[in-house]
Amino acid sequence: RKRPSYKSKKGVNILDTLYLKVDALKPEIEQINKAVALLKKGELVAFPTETVYGVGATIFNPDSVQEIYKVKNRPFNNPLLVHISNIEQVQIVSVNIPLLAYKLMEKFWPGPLSLILPASDKVPSIVTAGQKNVGLRMPSHKVSIELINRSGPLAATSANLSNRPSPTTAKHVQDDLDGKIAAIIDAGPTGVGLESTIIDFTCKVPKVLRLGGMALEEIEETISMKLEYTEKSNQSAYQGNTKILLSNDGESFILQVLELINSEKKVGVVYNNHTPKQTIKNVAKEYYLNINNPGADFFALLRDAETEKLDVLVFAPFPKDLTNINKALLDRIHKAVNTNYHS
Repeated sequence: RKRPSYKSKKGVNILDTLYLKVDALKPEIEQINKAVALLKKGELVAFPTETVYGVGATIFNPDSVQEIYKVKNRPFNNPLLVHISNIEQVQIVSVNIPLLAYKLMEKFWPGPLSLILPASDKVPSIVTAGQKNVGLRMPSHKVSIELINRSGPLAATSANLSNRPSPTTAKHVQDDLDGKIAAIIDAGPTGVGLESTIIDFTCKVPKVLRLGGMALEEIEETISMKLEYTEKSNQSAYQGNTKILLSNDGESFILQVLELINSEKKVGVVYNNHTPKQTIKNVAKEYYLNINNPGADFFALLRDAETEKLDVLVFAPFPKDLTNINKALLDRIHKAVNTNYHS
């Protein structure tokens, strides 16, 4: 049966998005098969991974893959990652794979690590944004593994509108993509809560393109080499209606919050496990973030600040010694601060 759709006042197709609730550890195969059927018809489906929720299409249907860019408002020069469920699928979409890449696959897959490798000629150019390379990822979430086992490799990316916080729950996906995609598989909150780490193996010396859910130190130890990471200042970050600020020290933190409150701003405060909580009157909402651990709460925190209609979200200062701090989480926080989180 064809799924119902109608046109909005702007003439955009609106889908009746199907919600498929599944158990995260023992996903109901009947529900998974419904999603697979939609994917094989050329529809888009959102699904959980161990990092964030993704939205995907079968890689061998270029028209479907193109829809991912459209529904997310994603630039067409920004390639997608191919999500796979077994090593055999690697051979289908990639060629001339370096031994070091295989070493990382063996050690960390399935898991929150993406590898950029030479693409095979079977991969449509819409997936790679016209490049000769392809990004591969094998998620460890049981739902995504079951889905990809049945659908084949999926071209996918985070299931949010571009420049919005990545979704860590099905509700976050609904907020951004309801009516724009065919289905959302809801398996509850994700675990890692930050996107995958990306390592590029297509250059002379492997390099880090993105910090993420897999610790860089573990990767370097496995391949016995240091990897270069240079933060791209022009990388797209998060945009919304809540301005994000990061205080430099405890004294300026309190003064900054009080000044904002006195200027009649609705202010939220984010404490961390290295900064003691302060008693500040008229703070609209307080949050807590463990900056030593993976940042499962960070994206959810940004979205909650918008729901609460906070004008400003002030992060308490970080410790001077960042040795044991989650580098990927700090990277995301600094990106949010650098863009001032504005619409």
